[in-house]
Amino acid sequence: MTVVNHFNTFLQVKTQSYYRPALLYFTVGGAEHKLMLEAYNNLEQSLVSHTSNWLVWGSKVNPDAKHNDNPALSITGALMAYDEFIN
Repeated sequence: MTVVNHFNTFLQVKTQSYYRPALLYFTVGGAEHKLMLEAYNNLEQSLVSHTSNWLVWGSKVNPDAKHNDNPALSITGALMAYDEFIN
């Protein structure tokens, strides 16, 4: 079972068991392998399909970013998402 399948199951089962909101922010480099891009799209679709009041999420594709470049390109967006989440 893939990570996305596990996460999809988690979202279906755990939606009522959290009392505090959580933030999930994830990114992918646009120059990643097609399997990584597919997993990113599937994860995003899973989140869209299983909305909840305890999980706030954001995502971004960093255009032309390769695997090793993506983390540095994602920090600003992640911090901005967290700042918005807590304020």
